[in-house]
Amino acid sequence: MLNNYCNKLNLDFEIDLKPLYDIQEIYKNRQRVDIITVTDIDKNLNEFLNKLNLGIRHAEVFHTPANGEIGIHSDTGSPDLAWTKINWVFGKPGHKTIWWEVKDRNKELKLQNLHNGPDYIPYEKEECFPIYEQEINSVCLINAGVPHSVSNPTDQSRWTLSYTIFDKKNNCILEYKDALEIFKNFM
Repeated sequence: MLNNYCNKLNLDFEIDLKPLYDIQEIYKNRQRVDIITVTDIDKNLNEFLNKLNLGIRHAEVFHTPANGEIGIHSDTGSPDLAWTKINWVFGKPGHKTIWWEVKDRNKELKLQNLHNGPDYIPYEKEECFPIYEQEINSVCLINAGVPHSVSNPTDQSRWTLSYTIFDKKNNCILEYKDALEIFKNFM
């Protein structure tokens, strides 16, 4: 059943994981969250998205260390923008992504930027309550506009190749509701 947060994709191609392996080697001993921009985009993914009149706006790798977490945040400059990402997630079973609802939607937002990447909005746990969670061990369509966090209580790192999807027809980041329609034959 489809949901508004995360949906598994069934793609008939593999992606080249060399960029991920190169990054893993560099960051393997880090015990903190790392976000690394990726410039080497897989040709199979590019071809697949081009057929759908889509592209990649930004690509990055997220590293969540063993027994670590990524705090609650929205990947957009507004909690009302439901941006779409395609994420390939790797790690020992037991980690999960949690989506949150903001208690006070009128509170002033603290827009931030990390490592010259896209803007994001951080939230404190006291400002939110959990609304959905899912363990992800494959390629998925992610709603990165809804505040979300990552919990990795396992003894191994969790790695995510993450691609922000761009709608070429409308010249904007793909909204999640539109992504559900566009990718329906791949879920």
